[in-house]
Amino acid sequence: MDSSFYNYFCSATAGFVFSAGQEEIPATISGETHEREVKYLIDTVRRMAVKKSLLLPESFTADCDRDDWIQLAMITMFECCEKYDRKRPFDNYVRFMVSRRLADRQRSLLRKNPPANREIPALYTELKKNGNS
Repeated sequence: MDSSFYNYFCSATAGFVFSAGQEEIPATISGETHEREVKYLIDTVRRMAVKKSLLLPESFTADCDRDDWIQLAMITMFECCEKYDRKRPFDNYVRFMVSRRLADRQRSLLRKNPPANREIPALYTELKKNGNS
């Protein structure tokens, strides 16, 4: 991870509310705890993007490879920093928005590249059964 991204997120999220630990009431955190939460959030967002990229077949990598997924997730996190309203924990907000954006991207790729017609393999199987029986 580039330290400039990390430094930007640390400064941009100063004073934001995080759901640190298992506390019921989210609190504003600072210092090392804040830096640790930001690093964990960046790692989580990256893992979400990598996981989504692995769910699609390899044929989709021509349109959107793993780096594109990670870039989309990080851009979404940047946008969340600008639009955050402090009504809910920031990390929950980011995870929610990133997962929605990644799902939107996945749906658009699937619409652009529809799966093979499922009737053709069924017909082939039927013909094979009738021909070889």
